[in-house]
Amino acid sequence: HIALVGSIIFMCLGKYPDAVIVLLLYSIGKDLSESLPNGIKKDILSKVDMTAAKATIKVLETKAVVDINEVKKGTVIEVLPGEMIPLDGKVVKGLGYIDLSSICGESVTMPVKPGDFVKSGAYPVNEKLEIEVVNEISDSFVTKLKSQINDSDLNETDIAKENKNVSVMFMLLFTALGIIISLLTPIVNGFKGFDIWIYRGTCVSLMTNNIAVISYINPGLISGIYKCFTKGVLVRENNDLIKYAGVRAVVFDLEKASERFAGKAVMIAKKIGIDKFAIISDGDTKEVAKVGGIIGIDPNACYGDMYLGEMLERLNSMNEFSPNVLFIGDQKTDNVMLKRAIVGGATGMAESYEEYSEYSSASVVALKDSPESLIDNIITAADSVSKVRSNITICFAYKFIAIIGIISGFIPISIAMCLEVILMIILMIRVTSIK
Repeated sequence: HIALVGSIIFMCLGKYPDAVIVLLLYSIGKDLSESLPNGIKKDILSKVDMTAAKATIKVLETKAVVDINEVKKGTVIEVLPGEMIPLDGKVVKGLGYIDLSSICGESVTMPVKPGDFVKSGAYPVNEKLEIEVVNEISDSFVTKLKSQINDSDLNETDIAKENKNVSVMFMLLFTALGIIISLLTPIVNGFKGFDIWIYRGTCVSLMTNNIAVISYINPGLISGIYKCFTKGVLVRENNDLIKYAGVRAVVFDLEKASERFAGKAVMIAKKIGIDKFAIISDGDTKEVAKVGGIIGIDPNACYGDMYLGEMLERLNSMNEFSPNVLFIGDQKTDNVMLKRAIVGGATGMAESYEEYSEYSSASVVALKDSPESLIDNIITAADSVSKVRSNITICFAYKFIAIIGIISGFIPISIAMCLEVILMIILMIRVTSIK
């Protein structure tokens, strides 16, 4: 353990205050690097938790309010206007509208009638609904949304892998520098000030720890996923957010290009600097070109009458002119395309009568049935990823400056490590700033 070894060396040199301070600050930094991300994630999960505590069950004409965990599949529940639908189910009685604003992040209503599947988290607007429970609480829509965000940081991100390689080189370089300062410099100076150079070399080695650097990555990315969620887009995991942030081209299938607001989505994309678009479809070539012209896509980039293999080949070739392509398709008919795309985007998870599982192929999903939010949130994702990367750069830059100061004798190790802890807190706040 580098801090323990450093403290022992300081004690041998008679630097007892530094030995204690180094261990203390290292422990504080390590604790903060674990507690701050965990606290931030817990806060985010509490904000997306839409789970109801109770449900009103109905048996014949008898009603009872019970704990949500006690409600089983097949039970009929009653939901009054303004009350949240606690569990997924099918409407058995009632005709009206449900409000999806709590899920979509903006005012969205959709009509429901007997036989329609409705998701937990929505609210009846004008009529009482009787709903037969299809999914119990563990499998309900709102539970899966929360679980999705909770599990978004399970896989190691591309940024973490990049940082790990840089950190190893940084550590090896400056550890070697610390050894050189500790041993060779005193020899060159005729063993004058031997203890001073041992002290400085040890301080340099202590500054190579990677705790502050890696602590920003997952909290910053999960904060980005939360920000996208509040604006109506579910991003599957941290790596998907990184790819989503780098989107530079948009490809539609014919059905999505024909939907409402597709033209607006193209306009938004052009405003944020995306200028490469295409439509790939098995539909009639003339119809594809016509739709493309309506929404502002060059007819020469509208490809129709394609088999699935040709569509996949065309999608793969898109990477030749753009690093990250967002393919916006239908979650049912374009399953394979959504999986093969670098960023597969579906729409309408909340504003549909389908279950959550229908959307498992896409890496980003617009909760509203419109492609514009998929485009709009590219900026949100890019801002979050940019902050994570810039924080890492700032942290490495500080370490380099601190090491130069230590070698020069201007900055004591206690001050350098104390400033690093303060910087870690400031940058953590910067990268996770959410409302």
